[in-house]
Amino acid sequence: MSKDYESKFLAVSNQKTVLIKLSIEQLIDCGVVVGECTCGASMLSLAEMALSSTCNIFLNNYCKNAADK
Repeated sequence: MSKDYESKFLAVSNQKTVLIKLSIEQLIDCGVVVGECTCGASMLSLAEMALSSTCNIFLNNYCKNAADK
């Protein structure tokens, strides 16, 4: 993450929400959340569920790396 974006990211009140929103936008732009799963759920809804946990992990790792510096 560049220093410019890092300072802007840290300035927002809910980094997880921003990270999820940006991730979903990127997935949509890449076309990887098109269609439905065999269970009937949309690929977008499945991605949103997975991103919640994934973003928690990313943010936790970011905090640990920042604390180590």
